[in-house]
Amino acid sequence: MSQEKYISSKEGAALLGVQRQSFFYYVESRGIRRRELNDGGKDQYEYNYEDLLKIQDEVKSKTSSRKKSVINNNVVSKVTEKHKRPSGKTSWATSEDLPYIYALDCDIYGLEYSVPPTKTIHWWQKNQTAIRVLYNEENRKDIWGCLTLLPMEEETIFDLLKGDLSEQQITADHILTYEPGKEYNCYVSSCVIRPDKSNSFNLLLNSVLEHWINHPEIKISKLYGFASGTTEDMSEINDGMRLVKKLFFSPRYDIDKNAWELNLSYYNPSPIIQTFQKRLKETSEEV
Repeated sequence: MSQEKYISSKEGAALLGVQRQSFFYYVESRGIRRRELNDGGKDQYEYNYEDLLKIQDEVKSKTSSRKKSVINNNVVSKVTEKHKRPSGKTSWATSEDLPYIYALDCDIYGLEYSVPPTKTIHWWQKNQTAIRVLYNEENRKDIWGCLTLLPMEEETIFDLLKGDLSEQQITADHILTYEPGKEYNCYVSSCVIRPDKSNSFNLLLNSVLEHWINHPEIKISKLYGFASGTTEDMSEINDGMRLVKKLFFSPRYDIDKNAWELNLSYYNPSPIIQTFQKRLKETSEEV
């Protein structure tokens, strides 16, 4: 009898055409068999090749449908541009916002990329200035965008970037609370905006930076994120990669080809970051 074939998480993600974070979602939700490794290497498990082949078509079909949905949303937005639309407003998320944030995440990125409110409620309870939302000023339930920046120990962030820890596995214990006089590194867990509201992204981003400017007693040192193009050749990019490009994150190839870092203390060609650094310095000198 032939021996069953098992492959690494990297090979499995490539087989399904998804990022490693999403690969682990499918492993758990589809009951993919795995076996433990004891070779001292980076991966703790290998995954059953035949099980992965059985869900390959389903996963690729979902990815294709999601891209078509985004394209259709863009077409609809252009048609409705002539009509007056309500203004956007930003604030820190409340517990009531979490289900609507999840719905937006699922709509844009799909279920496998999204963390349900049963988990994010614990993040919110630990740090209520970690999830920033952009919403319709006339209807709070109409969430347009979300930027989630989780303060964490750098070691935990590296585990996320390497794929050793998935976002679905983040608990309240991984998240830090802000205390005056301390420095923090943040993991960009979510960066999402509705395609027809992309022009309002700067409003969301600047509202977070404005908060940090007004609280110089809490220093944000670095931002880390995991982002890539939605296609291998980078002909299509998602909101996370747009943030990386807009703020000139630096690649961290020593961690992963899709790992990025932004040191807020260093020179940055982004006008947004330059303005932030200048105003933060002025505010700090006034304190």
